[in-house]
Amino acid sequence: MPQTHSLTLTGPTGLRLRVLALGGIVAALEVPDGAGGHVDVTVGVPDTEAARADTHYRGALVGRVANRIRLGQAPLDGRTLALTANHGPHHLHGGAIGLHRRAWTLAPFTAPHETGVTLSATVPDGEDGYPGTLVVRVTYALDDAGAFTVTWQAESDAPTPWAPTQHVYWNLAGRGEITGHTLQVDADAVLAIDAAQLPTGARVPVDGTPFDVRRAAPIGPRLGDPALAATHGLDHTFVLRDGARHAARLADPATGRTLTITTSEPALHAYTGNHLAGAPAAGGGVLPAHAGIALETGGFPDAPNHPGFPPIVLRPGAPARSWTRFALGVAGQEKA
Repeated sequence: MPQTHSLTLTGPTGLRLRVLALGGIVAALEVPDGAGGHVDVTVGVPDTEAARADTHYRGALVGRVANRIRLGQAPLDGRTLALTANHGPHHLHGGAIGLHRRAWTLAPFTAPHETGVTLSATVPDGEDGYPGTLVVRVTYALDDAGAFTVTWQAESDAPTPWAPTQHVYWNLAGRGEITGHTLQVDADAVLAIDAAQLPTGARVPVDGTPFDVRRAAPIGPRLGDPALAATHGLDHTFVLRDGARHAARLADPATGRTLTITTSEPALHAYTGNHLAGAPAAGGGVLPAHAGIALETGGFPDAPNHPGFPPIVLRPGAPARSWTRFALGVAGQEKA
């Protein structure tokens, strides 16, 4: 059977999802615009060729471990793994190949209340320095409540670090910058970072800081805060409240569109696309600054080097499963 390089799905409520086999990339997620058309609310890529050239992980599956690992060194069961250094001296988003450069097998499905696709891949032992042959299945599902759900399942034949994410950039307006969007996150603390944007191990209360978005607040005014000068905007990990499945809510007051995120994961990394300016846009031309916001659910960055962080080791005989649900709606009309 020939390899499927991309496919487009239409969900029960009219959501349209375009997926590339390369990287499991969400190339577009379009919502009905109320006038018979659709609007892409992600900052996607036009095709596989553009995806190969992209350096921003737009829409990609990311892992084995998302975010940074200091110097590519990860202690594991009495030894130290030497992972690919692909971000200066550090390891970023799974390495040079990771999940984002892999060709996934796509298998569409239809169920009573949803339409979706299962993405499958086998990652060989030793790739990017990670031990164990890893078998991964990811499900993208569009349901009859207007949500897009990402479910991860993974197993390994040897202990290996495992903390992936889905790296969609959101822009509920469909174009322009997300500075007019509002963001709310259920987090009382963020992880402190050093000059290399690696965690120090400390958790900093959000009170009195630009990270206090426990109530919805405009994104734009925060981007110029001196506390964000080193990162040129948000590029920080929020520690989600224990037991809280509701993680965040993004809204665009101009269109009324909303995005509500629930998850099984302990953290949410918010990145306001601080380096997207000038990147090729899916519809032609180039992207402006802060063209989208990535809201990456997952584990804590650099977790192997911080015993106080939740562990991220996947062990043989104990498959991992996690999920994140992105519910799209209109203010005042959201469905559960």
